[in-house]
Amino acid sequence: MPTLVGFGRFAALPEEQISENISRRILSGDQGMLVWWSIGEGVHVEPHSHASEQIVWMLKGRMEFRLGSEQRVCGPGDVVVIPGGTEHEAWFREDTEVIDFFAPPREDFLLGGKPAYISEGEASGNAGPM
Repeated sequence: MPTLVGFGRFAALPEEQISENISRRILSGDQGMLVWWSIGEGVHVEPHSHASEQIVWMLKGRMEFRLGSEQRVCGPGDVVVIPGGTEHEAWFREDTEVIDFFAPPREDFLLGGKPAYISEGEASGNAGPM
């Protein structure tokens, strides 16, 4: 995945087609990483945690998001700050665009491919009432 120093265009970065319903563009610097996701209806990001702090910025669509024991519906303009090591989970009920920021960069994302904790066609499950 590309790293960038200086100027560039996010839209010019290669788009990685992870599956029929998921694609992403990754931009990484030395200390942080931006990931633009296009996620289709029916995707479930299963419970997981990672060492990196994560900031989620919703651009389009809606998702149900669980951060620790708190769960909410997030839509365009909403943000979620996830401390490193905190378990979280998401359900995508419609086509969604999201930008994630990670610090430090996620080494596993730099390798490419679909994260093991993302499943498709299982968004009907729900960890609690909305």
